[in-house]
Amino acid sequence: MRHGNVLGLTPNALLGFKDGKPWTVFGTPGGDAQIQATLQYFFNVAVFQMTPQQAVEAERFLIWSFPDSFWPHVYTPGRMELERRFAQKKSQLTWKAEGIM
Repeated sequence: MRHGNVLGLTPNALLGFKDGKPWTVFGTPGGDAQIQATLQYFFNVAVFQMTPQQAVEAERFLIWSFPDSFWPHVYTPGRMELERRFAQKKSQLTWKAEGIM
């Protein structure tokens, strides 16, 4: 590790505990998106009480306010991507944002 170097991400697996006992196992491939996708899955199951299948199928969003790990290392501060399925629920959204792709 050196200043200015970025550590590469690899597919990851996580083990979640509840009441001190193993409760769920999950993970995802996906380059720069994997940390965000993994966290969204966990919140969907742990907070929003979705089944694992529902959590996997739920709409996702990605925030790209950091340089891409892959060539050409695109940097787009403030950029947010919503999966197309969000459009189906557009009327349910109560907020506005600029730069949504």
